Formats: sequence, structure tokens, C-alpha cells
Amino acid sequence: MGYDRNDVLSRTDLAGLCDELLGPRRGRGHSASWPCPDPAHGPQTGQTPPVTVFRTRDGTERWRCHACGTGGTAIDLVMRADGVGFRDALSRLGQRAGAPEAERARVVPLQPRRPSQGVPTVEVSPALEAYVVACQAWLWGPGGRVFRSFFANRGLGQEILQANRVGADPGPRAVSRADGLPRGGPAVVLPLLDPDGRQPVYLQARYLQPRQRKYDNPASRLVPASPRLGEVRLASQPVRSDVAVICEGIPDALIAAQAGWRSVAVLGAGLPDERIARAIIERFPHEMLVVAFDNDRRGQEGSATLRELLGREGAADRSCGLDLPGTVGDLNAWATSSPRSFEAELEEAVSAAIDSGGRERIPGRIDLDDVLETLAYQHLLAAEPAEVARTVESVTAAIGSWVSGDIEMTAAAPGTVDELLQQITYHHVLPATPAEALGIADRTIEVLNPWLESIAVVEPPGASLGW
Repeated sequence: MGYDRNDVLSRTDLAGLCDELLGPRRGRGHSASWPCPDPAHGPQTGQTPPVTVFRTRDGTERWRCHACGTGGTAIDLVMRADGVGFRDALSRLGQRAGAPEAERARVVPLQPRRPSQGVPTVEVSPALEAYVVACQAWLWGPGGRVFRSFFANRGLGQEILQANRVGADPGPRAVSRADGLPRGGPAVVLPLLDPDGRQPVYLQARYLQPRQRKYDNPASRLVPASPRLGEVRLASQPVRSDVAVICEGIPDALIAAQAGWRSVAVLGAGLPDERIARAIIERFPHEMLVVAFDNDRRGQEGSATLRELLGREGAADRSCGLDLPGTVGDLNAWATSSPRSFEAELEEAVSAAIDSGGRERIPGRIDLDDVLETLAYQHLLAAEPAEVARTVESVTAAIGSWVSGDIEMTAAAPGTVDELLQQITYHHVLPATPAEALGIADRTIEVLNPWLESIAVVEPPGASLGW
């Protein structure tokens, strides 16, 4: 018997738990903050507590320390604050929430990859198309001079702007538009286009003189929900067809595309999630993925999070981070500060990122023994010897498939045996040589075989696996 992780988390008010474990919050609502529970964080004054609580798109509440990067679910909070392992933390939360105990999940082998369902057809709004056409005409007409200067000052030329149907909105008095489209004053209009054509499916308006917010979007009745991700069109052949540059926002993606790189814009890059990672991998199933987010803290945290998510989705061996020069904040600033040498410098930086590989630079690398012991302690405590043997076979089969070059895995549900087996493969087998991979198989058998002989295995040392 044990507690169901998802049920316990759904019953737990994370902000209330933070109050209990970390002390009374500072601020209210979404601005509430607490001290960091990580003992390795260092001295804290209490004047500006670094921990906040947020909710992911799947509804899970999570916390993050914006100073040291530590974070996770309510389970991770208890593990950090009380210095206990996963099982004790889950049990404490289950008792606190009054959750019922349930049978432990049985061990199952890795599931085969499901066939892709393809990209759903997006219905294009006639009002959106009419607005984009009108804004294009204004940008390249007599009244578009100030807007063309705006783009020129940011290093963007006519060819890439026209390839992506970028336009200019002088305001509702000069350009008519349907209700629900941006109307806050002069703005440049940045469309995202249909992957199979040139019709706009979404857009952002970037105000030249923002009064409240810099960017505006169409109303939901005119377009589907924000895609959070959009590929930018190239104006010529790519420098390398096997590379995709993942950018923070449409302007940087346009800069990368103008330099000849296949590029996508992540909208809201500060909080990338599993949906964005999966969309990137579906769009680029074989390409090298170079994450080129901004140089500020928000961008670097977003880059680290996205690369970790890409690793969980099976792309750890083909994703890496781009090192921007320390004197610039983003790709746009880099292009304008080095207009003559930018393309060569970017190509060199992309090549260096790919050559060095992204795996070693992803923070929070998971220790193999932590994974194996967590697998044994959390999932195999109540398992039959035959089930343990099947788990060992599943791990070693995955490693054998990698050694033979025939591995293909897909995402597993968080906290399941499948996810643990994939943690072993993604974080330890894929970066290894065949000989090292076989050594990992031996270590797996060494750690898990005591369960076949009913020998107790020690509790994991409290390492968080992001659950």
C-alpha cells in the first residue's frame, strides 16, 4: 500500500504548505514569496525571499527559487525542508491531505513509440488575413518609413520581413480592422504563418510607444490559443538543414532566419513546458536543437528548463545551448553590434555549441545510483521477483538497443517506472560509449538484483528527480 503521487499533489495547497514549512509569506496572491528551503542556498536576509509558487499548464502547482534555481512539486519541498526521502515526503503529504492509500503501481516495460498523428489543420481567420495584408501594404508604402527605420535599426532587412509577411500598424484611424485585433497605437506586426502555406494563424503586435504592455495579441475568438511556438520562414537556403535554432520571441527568430538558420520563436520563453518541448521535437525529429535564449537570468533559466525538458523527451543527445557574447543581451543586439561579422560569428558559435554538446551543460544532472535506488525503493518494494526481473530486462534491453543503434523511446508519465528507465537511458546511456553503456547495465543489475533475493535496499539519499 502507498499513496498515489498525483492524488496527493492535487489535494495539497502548495502556498499553504510553504507557509507551514518556510514561514509566513511576504506579499499576496501571485506575488507571494518565501525563503529558499535548500540548505545549500546560502545566507538569506529575508528582505526579498526568492521562492514563488506557480501552476503549470497541466494544473500542477510547483515552486521555484529564482536565486539558485531549486524547485519542484510539494514533494520536493518537503524533501528539501525536512531532509527526508521521496517515500517519507509523499507519506507525510498524504497524511496531511487525508488522501487514501492505494495499491502500488506494478512494473511495466517501456512502451513503444506511438505513430505521429500529424499536425492538425488550423483554420485561418479572414479578419486576421485582412489585417496582415493591410499592415504589409502600410509597411512598404509611403507611410511606412518610420516602421522601416525601426526594423533597420534592429538589423532586419526587407527580404526576411517580406518572407514572413511582417507589417506595420499605424493605428485604427489609418487602418481599419475587426474587433479583437490590436488597436493600442503604432506597432510593428509579426505574424506566425501556416506551416503548409503563407496564411497567418497568429500574430503579435509590438507597440513602438507602449503605454502599458509592449506586445499585444488577437482576441481568442479570432484565433486559437497562442501556439507558444512558431517557425520563421527563410528567405534563402539554410546554412545547415540539420540544425534548428530555438529563439526567445519572434524578433530574434527573424534575426536567426535572416542569417540563414532554420529557426523557431518560443512565445513566453521564461516558462517553457512539456507542450513546447514536444512541439519542437515533433517539428524537428532529427535536427540538432540549439537553444538561443536571451542572456538575462530569465532567459538563461528558461533555456536550462527547456533543455532539460527536451532531454526528458529523448533529445538530450541533440540539444545544446548557444553562448551569446557577454556584452549583448540577445541575438538582435548581437546582430546590431556586429553587423558585418554577425553571420560568421553566429555560425561559429552554433558550430561550437554543437561540437561541445549540450548534455554536460544541463544543470541538475541526475546521479545514476539515485535513479536506480529510487526505482528500487519507490516501485519495487512491493513487487514480485518476476516483476523486478522484468524491470532489469527492460533496462538492459533499452541499453542493448542503444548499443546496436536501434533505440527509439517516447515520453513517459512523470513518476512512473517508465520515466525512471528513461532517466537512466537519456541521462546516462545516450552520452556514453558502448562499453560504458554495458557498464551501466551491469550497475543496474547489481543494484536491482538484491530485490530478487529479498535483500533490503537502502532508501535513496533524498535527491529530487523533478517530481
